[in-house]
Amino acid sequence: MKTAKCETRYKHVKAKIKGRIKGKTLAQVFAEEEAQSLAEDRAKRQASHCAERRLNALAEVDPELLKMDGYDTCIVGVVRRFGQENILCYDLEKVLNQLVQKGMTREEAEEWFEFNMIGSWVGPRTPCFLSKE
Repeated sequence: MKTAKCETRYKHVKAKIKGRIKGKTLAQVFAEEEAQSLAEDRAKRQASHCAERRLNALAEVDPELLKMDGYDTCIVGVVRRFGQENILCYDLEKVLNQLVQKGMTREEAEEWFEFNMIGSWVGPRTPCFLSKE
């Protein structure tokens, strides 16, 4: 039975590769994949650069804001509250997606978030999370 699964998987992968190669040389397929990879890297660098600029601008508004290391691209903005200090606001979905990209399942990411992020009170400047549901 295991052999049948392997053969089915092999046929599926082979068909997928043929579909990508159709009418192209192998070198063209590899060049396209390389170009796509470079474009994805460029997009990540741009997102990181934009997040850094936005964070610098936010720091100028309020240098005392607390931020989570490694989640700059997830920042939505600053929450202003009457009679209280400003806090950073993070996009919940982006935070969870970033945890999943680090190798967690969605369920593990949600559990990690609930215990280690929501469950972590670091004072009146503790960041908040925006759920767009």
